[in-house]
Amino acid sequence: MTSSSILWFLVSCSILTGVVVNAELCPQALADPFAAFKTHFLLWTRRNPIVFQPLIVGNPILLGVSNYEPTNPTIIYAHGWTDNGQNILSLRMRDSFLQREDCNFISVDWQFLALPPAYPKSAANVQPVGELTGNLVNFLISQGADRLKFHLLGFSLGAHVVGRAGLTAIDIMPRITGFDPAFPCFEKANRDEIIDSTDAEFVDIIHTNAGLLFQKSLGFPFSLGHADFWPNGGSIQPGCGPVDLTTNGTIGNIAAALGRVSCNHRRVVEYFIESVNSAIPFTSTQCNSYAEFNSGACANNFQTSMGLPVSTSARGNFFLNVNPSRPFAQG
Repeated sequence: MTSSSILWFLVSCSILTGVVVNAELCPQALADPFAAFKTHFLLWTRRNPIVFQPLIVGNPILLGVSNYEPTNPTIIYAHGWTDNGQNILSLRMRDSFLQREDCNFISVDWQFLALPPAYPKSAANVQPVGELTGNLVNFLISQGADRLKFHLLGFSLGAHVVGRAGLTAIDIMPRITGFDPAFPCFEKANRDEIIDSTDAEFVDIIHTNAGLLFQKSLGFPFSLGHADFWPNGGSIQPGCGPVDLTTNGTIGNIAAALGRVSCNHRRVVEYFIESVNSAIPFTSTQCNSYAEFNSGACANNFQTSMGLPVSTSARGNFFLNVNPSRPFAQG
């Protein structure tokens, strides 16, 4: 089974039995005491677009022999549960940014702290990984990097990683973007434990699988940032198919249904990757609800593009419709 298959099989167990992912179990999980040794920072630039160079917090010699260019933008991306810093979404994110501009793309690889089956343990590891990432930011700035050229991004649990990094950074980050931040184990979390609007000058959140776990959803069901985007309402994405775990409960059928949960959750990264270089914008409208948006009641409200080209003056909740396949943006 692939890591994605394992993930959704385990989540199916939690949905059906409440055993694996359970809010009451989460406080019992302790972070890995060796998190600092199990977190790796992988650097790509246009001078090394395929083979990464490792970076270590507090090691100026390693930084000096790398291709890190302190005057260029620095993009830091953190993956989610069961993923790794070189999975397909991480590499496609890398490629999109390097195509757009000459930048430093750093992937936070914390795969050995985000392994199944113990999701609560992985959730507990978010804090030390986030703090180490924030200390990487501090180190890079101390070596001449421009604070105003940092952009931190994270998917699912990785969204909370970069949120924590923003709090740890001595200098406030200009922008942090959260992709469908994970909700299980963070239902009752304090603000400093989750990504939110206090983590950077501008925090934008994109929701694609928002809801409660028993609703077959994995993302936060409420607003967290300065601007929150809810494509197709923010819970179920076109092209992913219906999710039904109530009938024909064989392993095969459960796996298929949970593959569609995975599709909704991961589609957020696809949307953002498309936004980096596409000429077709994800035009969104500020509105109180998806129903109001679809009724046309908000047609004269403020509009902005979802994704990389967002206006940092955007505030509130934004809604839009998307296509079931690429190009996802409707303009």
